[in-house]
Amino acid sequence: MSQLQTISVGQLAERDGQGNVDIIDVRTSLEFREVRAVVARNIPLDSLAP
Repeated sequence: MSQLQTISVGQLAERDGQGNVDIIDVRTSLEFREVRAVVARNIPLDSLAP
């Protein structure tokens, strides 16, 4: 399994520009619809297997 990595907004923008970023937003669908990163994909946390 990959290690969790924390990066800055600037680093995210740089990586996204290279096409090698997947952003998974684990908030509820309602929260995701209200505010989200344009390139993010929503997979609600309660839908993931433990």
